Amino acid sequence: MKPTITLAILFLLCCCFVAAAQIPQKKDDLSISEREEWRKILKWPDACEAGYQAYKQYSPPGGLFFNKLGSREYLVSVGCAANEWLFMYYRETNSIVTRLLRFAEYDAAHHTAASAYSRVHSLTYGFDEHRDLWIYSQASDNVCLMHRYRFRHGQPTFVASRKVPCADVVNTSRAP
Repeated sequence: MKPTITLAILFLLCCCFVAAAQIPQKKDDLSISEREEWRKILKWPDACEAGYQAYKQYSPPGGLFFNKLGSREYLVSVGCAANEWLFMYYRETNSIVTRLLRFAEYDAAHHTAASAYSRVHSLTYGFDEHRDLWIYSQASDNVCLMHRYRFRHGQPTFVASRKVPCADVVNTSRAP
């Protein structure tokens, strides 16, 4: 009986090491094949991937960005199509908690029906010195919205929103 338990434990440990070895370490300047490796782990929707494949000649090569939120925690920006992004929370130590994020205030401002996650159409986005996420989106021809979010335990928390002239946003990719 004891050799069976020992073999079972040894088998489980080997499986854990194999699974851990399959997680790509590279998070910057990704290629299309590296994006495919990350998709196996993060599992974003097929519709997003189809959009990226249609627009990839206009996108950065991997269309995937990892923004550090904390120790081994990331906000992953997944490029889907022209100025369309999905945001995901990813923790290196536990990929099971990886999830698509929803920005309810952004969705409400753009009259988007409630869903499990937000498809963000933005001119740009960025982080400020406090690691707050700023999403800049177009509300009308000349008016842009800036939505500011802070992350707590991997969840976006709405901080503020304001309207700004789009001309102030178009030529910058920096958060205020």
